[in-house]
Amino acid sequence: MRHIDVYGPQGFAFTVWTVKAYLDALRQEGVENPTLEGEPVDGIYVVAGTEDVVVYNRRVPLSRVAELVLRSKGADPTEYTAV
Repeated sequence: MRHIDVYGPQGFAFTVWTVKAYLDALRQEGVENPTLEGEPVDGIYVVAGTEDVVVYNRRVPLSRVAELVLRSKGADPTEYTAV
């Protein structure tokens, strides 16, 4: 799985991407040579759709990254669905 979309009571909340999938999506949108801050390490995760980009270690499953982001924002993860 390369990314998951997270939905909550208000609808779409954010997307959790692997870095490769995120950069590939930017390329498909026409961005030439997309990068993150510095040189990204293959396999880390990016959370897009929040105020900032959050990077987590590869060993964390996408669904766990989503849960950690929700908890860091004070949200109840049981009110959200990841697909």
